[in-house]
Amino acid sequence: MKRILPAGFLMLALAASAWSFDGEIGFLYGFRTLKNSDLRGVFGTGTVAVPTVTIRVSHTGSIGLAYEAGYKQEAEVGLFGDLFSLSVSGFELFYRQEWPLGRLTPYLKVGPGLSLYKISIDSPFLTAYDVKGSDISFHVALGLRAEIIKRVYLSAEVKYGVLWIDPYDDKIDLGGFRAMAGLGFRI
Repeated sequence: MKRILPAGFLMLALAASAWSFDGEIGFLYGFRTLKNSDLRGVFGTGTVAVPTVTIRVSHTGSIGLAYEAGYKQEAEVGLFGDLFSLSVSGFELFYRQEWPLGRLTPYLKVGPGLSLYKISIDSPFLTAYDVKGSDISFHVALGLRAEIIKRVYLSAEVKYGVLWIDPYDDKIDLGGFRAMAGLGFRI
């Protein structure tokens, strides 16, 4: 799966360039927090990597697809130091509205996503606690792009995602903030 997704994004980008439409490919990397204070206290901040592909639909608007990967944290918990792990990844479909100001372009992104999560405790006493699933999430982001040379830009983005899961009738908020920076190319 880890090799299939980058290959899929590369094939989509190559297909986009063959069709000669106005699009972009980009990559963001940064930090992610958890909204749930109990989980945030156990796992802290982690890193995420986000490849994106966008297609321009108007002079200042684009639609895109992103894959957020990389948030996987482990911690020892309990009296016996059982290994507690959490991983969250997922796909996001978004609309991006831009406000070009010369080489700088502030933007707003909004859209739904499909988040994949896995929570597990490696303990001989809690064998039935593993939770694995997917759920619909929602994301909103503010960002700034700076064109460094023709068709190449740097970007910085702050994003918030909402993701409520319901394992064992207890709602847990796996959403949180992301602060990311990256590089992109207009096709």
